[in-house]
Amino acid sequence: MNKSRFLWLLLIGSLALNVFFVGGALYYRSMAGHLRGNPEARIEYLRDRLNLTDMQVEELGNLRRTMQELREGREESRAERRRDLWALMVKPELDRDALRAIMLKAQDERVERWMEMAEIMHRYLADLSPEQRAAFVEMAQDRDFFRRFMGRDHRGH
Repeated sequence: MNKSRFLWLLLIGSLALNVFFVGGALYYRSMAGHLRGNPEARIEYLRDRLNLTDMQVEELGNLRRTMQELREGREESRAERRRDLWALMVKPELDRDALRAIMLKAQDERVERWMEMAEIMHRYLADLSPEQRAAFVEMAQDRDFFRRFMGRDHRGH
């Protein structure tokens, strides 16, 4: 094979690969965009993907609402913590003990929230079939899974 032909094949291969990458990225964005802001579409997607029963879909909606309530509680706690931290920052001397207490309280709250979310998720997963559970866990390995499927809709719900 001569050098010119090899370069043309390399160019065509590179272009084809780029088309696939761009196409995949556009598909992913369109899918994520479709699901973002539309809780019904998110749940329907999971219904189809996991072959959920009506009862499992209802429980998924409950799971989603509970996770949102926990997140809203976290946001209120964060706002309070930010106020407390800034109150410390404007004092003439930094009170390291007070700062440590704020940070330890935040850490404890985070652990408690994770424990509560884990218990809720465990109960939901226990009601799925082994195949559904395996598919759910596989999907949950994606770091954006919970943001996309358990996140807020465009109205903040």
